[in-house]
Amino acid sequence: MKAWVKGVIAGAVIAAIGVIILIAGLYFNDWNYAYGAGNITMETAEFDSEPVNSILINVDSSAVKTEYYEGEKIIVDYPVSERYVSEVVLTDKSLRISGRHRRFWWQILSFNFGNLPEITIKLPFDKVVDLTLNMDAGKARIASGAFGKIDLKLSAGDVHLDDVVCENFNAELDAGYIQTKNIACTNFNADLNAGSVKTGNVVCSNFKADLNAGYLSAESVKGTNVTCVATAGKIKLDGVTSETANFNISAGKVAATFTGKQSDYNISVHKSAGKCNVESSSSDSDQYIIVNISSGSAELNFA
Repeated sequence: MKAWVKGVIAGAVIAAIGVIILIAGLYFNDWNYAYGAGNITMETAEFDSEPVNSILINVDSSAVKTEYYEGEKIIVDYPVSERYVSEVVLTDKSLRISGRHRRFWWQILSFNFGNLPEITIKLPFDKVVDLTLNMDAGKARIASGAFGKIDLKLSAGDVHLDDVVCENFNAELDAGYIQTKNIACTNFNADLNAGSVKTGNVVCSNFKADLNAGYLSAESVKGTNVTCVATAGKIKLDGVTSETANFNISAGKVAATFTGKQSDYNISVHKSAGKCNVESSSSDSDQYIIVNISSGSAELNFA
């Protein structure tokens, strides 16, 4: 048998197998190509708020929001279905909330997860907890409130925060987007491999941004120490008030606008390559700006 004939036969067999898989997938999926979450029902879990000191959320492409109400319990409303697995449990004073899509073998050719109702977490107005959010995709909205610490880890997705007060704020992004209004905390840390973080006014003791790539901006930063590490990507800080500012740039760009005059700062600039728009200078003040550039650029502006 000639080679081209064998190729035609092999191609026909592969095509036939593909058609069988497609028909089986449509049959088991009620002849609907789009994969939704199935027949969704909403369930509610209630917990006494007093023993809960932390909330841990693990979701894939779900929507999550927090809100406050005049009550004494923590209430979680969450969707469940055959194709979406939710779990809400209290373990060792930690309220753990998870939501994951479940695919069956016949859904291998479908891509649409459908629109799920959001997971809603209702907290008493005076309740303070540590909040951890691990998100593969989806959206989250964190309402204005006070927290012990906030820890956000995104593979993708969008997170929006209203005005928050916390001891420690930590954001780690492989991709995705975080937008905040105003943050008051002791320690602010953002670690980006990609994605972007945009904040309003940040008041803290220690501010640190570490970018391998991506973009971070703040409308204003008021703190004792400001540290920016830019392996790549761009950091843009406006309204900076700080005793010490350290900028370490391997590549990428840092742009910072300070609330004081240039003569108010002791400035130290070290460059292997790249550029900076100011030179080293001394002052009688106790405020310092230290710039180290391997490549890339630093742009410093003053009042």
